Amino acid sequence: MANQPTTNSGRNGDDDNGQRLERIQPNVTTRELAPRDRRFVARFLDNIIVFILTLVIVLVFNGSALSVILATLIYFFYFTGLMVQLDGQTPGKRLLGIQVVKENDTPLSIGDAFGREIVYSISGLFWIGPIWLLFDRQRKALHDHAVGTRVIWKGREASKPKKLDLAEQQEARTLVGDAWRQFRKHKLAIVAVAVLLVILVGVFVGPALWTLDPTYIDIVAAYQISSPEHPWGTDSLGRDTLARCLQGGRVSLAIGVSAMAVAISIGTLVGLASGYFQRLDNPLMRFTDIFIALPQLPLLLVLMMLFREPLKASFGPEGGVFILMVSVIGGLQWMPTARLVRGEVLSVKSREFITAANALGSRDGRIVRNHILPNVLSPVIVAATFSIASAIITESALSFLGLGFPPDFPTWGRLLFDGKDYVTITWTLVFWPGMLISLTVLCVNFIGDGLRDALDPRLRK
Repeated sequence: MANQPTTNSGRNGDDDNGQRLERIQPNVTTRELAPRDRRFVARFLDNIIVFILTLVIVLVFNGSALSVILATLIYFFYFTGLMVQLDGQTPGKRLLGIQVVKENDTPLSIGDAFGREIVYSISGLFWIGPIWLLFDRQRKALHDHAVGTRVIWKGREASKPKKLDLAEQQEARTLVGDAWRQFRKHKLAIVAVAVLLVILVGVFVGPALWTLDPTYIDIVAAYQISSPEHPWGTDSLGRDTLARCLQGGRVSLAIGVSAMAVAISIGTLVGLASGYFQRLDNPLMRFTDIFIALPQLPLLLVLMMLFREPLKASFGPEGGVFILMVSVIGGLQWMPTARLVRGEVLSVKSREFITAANALGSRDGRIVRNHILPNVLSPVIVAATFSIASAIITESALSFLGLGFPPDFPTWGRLLFDGKDYVTITWTLVFWPGMLISLTVLCVNFIGDGLRDALDPRLRK
């Protein structure tokens, strides 16, 4: 009898277990302050959207006083009306899962949001805000202190089991569906996709809206930093910088994607052959090591100088330089992909299903095509994103050195090269193409990080 538990002790044990479960899974919303980096990424994304809306207004009304009034109204409606309508969020904040509330956790009113944006606009927080937020223990910006607001994680209820319908169950069984759910958890990658889409739409659709001829020379309008007719300024010949950046973006992105395709194709073929066929492993890897040991920049310069004129004579000034750049950049960037694919092939080749395919008499080509290649595509896709960024940087460097396209055929790198001599007069000539290069490369790198986390099961949280 002494060893049997009493009724009260059992009840107390149940209470203790219930309290433990409540501590593990509390049914309350989280009210933690949002990290600094997420807050400024959200603000940056919101500013990009407002900038596009404002640019459309300026183009429609030709820079008149009405366009300034409408742009101001768009700014305050976006950051006040939407913030109140969406429960303390704007699209940028909603994407990152953060919201703005009063210090007593009550929702914002129109007056609160309007006062917050007034303080933000008149206090120069584009420069002071990051420094203030860095040293503020409460992680609050100046406008949050002035108006009495906080930026917090949006409240989330405790997770509950969800019954999936048939379509969701089928999506959960696919590689694409699983990778997309993992990719959505990488917020910076989602933001990068949004910003990159804005750049792509601007580059490929923008010339249809901004109809100024990028080659039109207007000496009277030369050396402008910004004006209603030329928002991004003009160069030494009066050519519109915005139109030239939009045209040059097409070429720079085309070179990046084409060079990536060349590098990934060569690297994948070499990696597959080296990893699967043992007799080819040593020769191909030593060949790869030789290319890795070559000095990249001097070799690029030599190849450009040797083959530039013959290709220009055969395919024209623009076509010859494009073919040469894609071939040279892609031909000198396939080595990391080859080594990566070889390592993955060696890992996959030792698995049971490859042994079973060999035992069934499958040919080597069929095994490589149907069994090995699909299992090594994930790292290849990730490597492709980083190859695009590297190709854009390389093209910009070559164009900056004067070995790219002719002056009347702009790319982002060529625009930097043309504007470096006038940076003390018109700083916008180097600011806008440099910003576009930096944003594109940064977005592609963030997308590559998100794909790596989504496609590699070892990195999933």
